[in-house]
Amino acid sequence: MTDLRLAELLASLAHAADASAGQPLGCSLGATIMAVRIARAVGVAPEAQPAVFYTGLLRFTGCSSTAPETAAFALGDDLTANYALTMADPADPVSVRASLEARFAPDADPAERAAVIDAAIEALPHLVAGGVLHCDQARALAKRLPLPPLVDRLLRTLESRWDERHPVHPSGVEVPLESRIVEFVAVAELYRRAGGMAALHELARARAGGQFDPEICQAAIDLGPALIDGLDPPHGLLEVLLDEEPGVANVVTAEGRAKVAEVIADFTDNKSAWLVGHSRRVAKLARLAGLELGVGDAQTLYIAGLVHDVGRCAVPNGVWDQPGELSRTQRRAAESHSRHTEDMLAVSPAFDDVRLLASSAHERGDGSGYHRRQRGHEVAPALVAAADVYCGLTDRRPWRDALTDKDAAGHLLGLADQGALSREAVRGVLRAAGHGKRLADRAYPDGLTARQVEVLRELARGRTTKEVAATLDMATKTADNHIQAIYEKIDAQTRTHAALYALEHGLFDD
Repeated sequence: MTDLRLAELLASLAHAADASAGQPLGCSLGATIMAVRIARAVGVAPEAQPAVFYTGLLRFTGCSSTAPETAAFALGDDLTANYALTMADPADPVSVRASLEARFAPDADPAERAAVIDAAIEALPHLVAGGVLHCDQARALAKRLPLPPLVDRLLRTLESRWDERHPVHPSGVEVPLESRIVEFVAVAELYRRAGGMAALHELARARAGGQFDPEICQAAIDLGPALIDGLDPPHGLLEVLLDEEPGVANVVTAEGRAKVAEVIADFTDNKSAWLVGHSRRVAKLARLAGLELGVGDAQTLYIAGLVHDVGRCAVPNGVWDQPGELSRTQRRAAESHSRHTEDMLAVSPAFDDVRLLASSAHERGDGSGYHRRQRGHEVAPALVAAADVYCGLTDRRPWRDALTDKDAAGHLLGLADQGALSREAVRGVLRAAGHGKRLADRAYPDGLTARQVEVLRELARGRTTKEVAATLDMATKTADNHIQAIYEKIDAQTRTHAALYALEHGLFDD
């Protein structure tokens, strides 16, 4: 593989972040292009402009961290709620109510819908303050990428305001100019898409001096058509984005591509506590199975496994966290995610060699899979598919407990007998699965014990202290002691920090 520009790889992550925020694919790319143009217009130093560029691409990579909580109050639809809240002025209850009433749950029971909106308005300060979790996740993911140091400082102030109405962040000139630009364009691009240049200018005038820096709002108006030139090309935004990248293009190797794919995997899986670590497990198992059988390129299988479920970001958490049987509509939404995976990876040639592999993970040889309903078996895609099934079966889901290794193996063999999965692929995955491996056989980072790793896994899945205790058959006080010790050892303050630590250190690989 030839070296790739980091921006080409991050374009797919940006598309996933768009989906997780409930906005059209490509909004982050368009906003980033506008951010660079405004940065030049207002005199941001050339050496700081790359940080504007990368912060724009990563602006919404914290959104998956609060998807379960957002869905819990939003009738299961975190995506529409996210979009409506981003379009609104979050410090203005009237603006938030109008945005929610215009967009949120139009088919829901009117009384239930009204109650949800009323509750959202009541909880608005809490919701806005909770946005710091977006900062935490975005920063944690960005630190694993070869980015300018300034990016971390800018991500620290995601969702900041020009006025003093944010409950946590600083305001005015205390917020870096580069952050103020990124915050404006993140909303401006949504308005441009909804109503063109007139809507963008109306936003700039209405919120200048409130949510946004008036100098930046005026610069956007003064740039006129030059601000949005090329944002609606027939073949997508990537070429325009790459042309606008300031400074020397950031190039990564094959190893660097794998690191970006790991970031995509963790961003995806952190959308639901039930899915944390799934993509990494699939990737590792598919790679090992390929080596076991001598089939395919091990690194390609690994990356395909990492990104195979990125399309989950485009489906509301009410589907993924549903404790009972899915409705017909929910089932269609769930099955659409493999098509979304293909769309997100298609934005850039950086994932061309894995796009078909990744988006075929839910196909079945007898035509019973999705989204193409294709028949027949090619061993490499079947390896990712079999690894996905095995890893899903051996982990808990909202509607069932985890299967034992033996029962999961039996289920896979049954699918092979039915012609749904390739017998060769199933054999390779089961051989690679390493049944019976004990936690105590491993040494863990930062002095974590095997028991603390078990606690950390449950914590990363969103369990409360009482739930951790019940699951692992220990006293609540013991569980709390373990959690406090874990936080101290890994230098974490939140579940999001803990989950990302567990993912980055491969603590779900057993």
